[in-house]
Amino acid sequence: MTEMPAITVKSIAGQPSVYLLPATSSQFKNAVKNEPPAFEYVRRMAGLHPYSVVLMNESDKDIWAYAVRWSGKDPEGKDISFSRVESNFSTGFPDASLLPGGLLQAGSTQAVIPLIHPLFITPGPRSWDNEKSKAINDLLSYLRRLVNITITLDAVVFADGLAIGDDPEGRIFSWRATLEAGKEVARVMAYGDVATVRSELETIAEAGRKEAENTTTMFFAPSSAASYETVLRALRSHLAQLQLWFMKTRAVDLEQFRPANNNRVFPSIHR
Repeated sequence: MTEMPAITVKSIAGQPSVYLLPATSSQFKNAVKNEPPAFEYVRRMAGLHPYSVVLMNESDKDIWAYAVRWSGKDPEGKDISFSRVESNFSTGFPDASLLPGGLLQAGSTQAVIPLIHPLFITPGPRSWDNEKSKAINDLLSYLRRLVNITITLDAVVFADGLAIGDDPEGRIFSWRATLEAGKEVARVMAYGDVATVRSELETIAEAGRKEAENTTTMFFAPSSAASYETVLRALRSHLAQLQLWFMKTRAVDLEQFRPANNNRVFPSIHR
């Protein structure tokens, strides 16, 4: 049997109420056991549990976004790194059931499992196909080769917009731009008839279409040295295109959609 690599878990310094605990902790086992039926996939990924953590939110505020990063070295000494990034801003969906809300409520916990494509899974009943089983086995083989692994809580955003963490990959930068872009697109959707809304969305979409085609610019701006304005323009375009697609393919009734749209909350992310 292959020996497990040494695993170190790191939380955010000076933040005693929000932190990670390893998979060997009783809190992790309880978090997996208590996941609701919609997150049944957490239990089905038992092979990945030794490489996972539990995020503890003992603060008095809901968490709306977080980034957890796995880093280490392979036997050849090569550095590896990948992240699990979650947010619940719902900026792109014209649906009352998808309003922003607590991704991790105050006083609760969440098991955080290393997921890479095609293991990204939407909560809810879904088929478990051979592609996912193969992906789990491939990821396990990869993780078992590593000499050591450090699992780090890089960034957290609370419901009031407060952001914490060293954030070496610039996730807070991207989340702030996502919320600002979402707020601007929601403003366009709030008033006017269908033709006016569509025209304004098309203008926004076209203004940042070139940047929006570059997913690196959109979601990993610091690593591509893009400015905040460039990322914001790209995200505005992306969200405008998404709304146009919904209006075209789902025949969105603006008057029915507007109460949900106008009740959305877009906190200003700040340190």
